[in-house]
Amino acid sequence: MNVEIFKQGTDNWGYILRNAQNKCLLLDPLDANLYEKKIRSLKLTPIAILLTHYHQDHIAGVPELLKKFSIPVLGPEDNEQTPEIVTDKVAGEIQLLENTIFCYTMPGHTRALNTYHFKKSKQLFVGDLLFNLGCGRVFEGTHEQHYASLQHLKELPIDTEIFVGHDYREKNLNFAKKLDPNFYSALQLEDLQESTSLEMELWWNPFLKAPSFEAWKRLRDLRDQS
Repeated sequence: MNVEIFKQGTDNWGYILRNAQNKCLLLDPLDANLYEKKIRSLKLTPIAILLTHYHQDHIAGVPELLKKFSIPVLGPEDNEQTPEIVTDKVAGEIQLLENTIFCYTMPGHTRALNTYHFKKSKQLFVGDLLFNLGCGRVFEGTHEQHYASLQHLKELPIDTEIFVGHDYREKNLNFAKKLDPNFYSALQLEDLQESTSLEMELWWNPFLKAPSFEAWKRLRDLRDQS
């Protein structure tokens, strides 16, 4: 899949996933106008909206987009508050744009969070589960859930390209350098790309390197206070 990456809002990443026939999927739209402009300028045909979770900064653009495009909205099942805009609650395997997409349920940041894995192109869209050198805060989910989800993530092929929900590269690098100045002295901001890889994160991300739940929880608490 070809991926259009762009900033929306303050630090959210926007994603449009397109195939060779210019059909596309819209992921976690915050800014409906920005998505529509890109769709029109690239002459794309949207076929669905994918939502990783239901925080407003990941879904706010959906109602306006649905006024322009009559397409389904796919997201995780949250037994307590699945928004009415969601037409299909998905888990397991789904078929879109002639791709098999594996929807992994990975709670922790929220009660319900889907990651979307395009195995053929080795691409994974994780929302706020993971960031470059970081991971999401725990809101409606639990720390135990979040840690378990990250362990499942670590089992994927190391050459998986990862697309995250926010651009926290500078903040997370500064945090990591305070944790271990010697180790992170070799890593500079320009080394961190818009997307990352599981191999990169396994080597550099302190939250994936944590040897136990207790060590990870201490890191998470430290990062929450910073």
